[in-house]
Amino acid sequence: MEALAPPYREVLVLRDLHELTAPEVAAQLDISVDAVKSRLHRARMQVRTVLMASGYWFNGTAAEPHGPARQQRD
Repeated sequence: MEALAPPYREVLVLRDLHELTAPEVAAQLDISVDAVKSRLHRARMQVRTVLMASGYWFNGTAAEPHGPARQQRD
């Protein structure tokens, strides 16, 4: 999260960690709801890219090894 630009990090923290609604985030940051949605999408894509590059991906419940580091199951 530290690698995210401040506008993306702010939206991601307010929406996903503090669980505010998009209109609540928009009001707090004095931006439009569309801007919140756009920034949130971009922030999540950047986080996903970092997780994938590091060999992990998010399956909805936990990070799991993915890619070359992952062992084959018999």
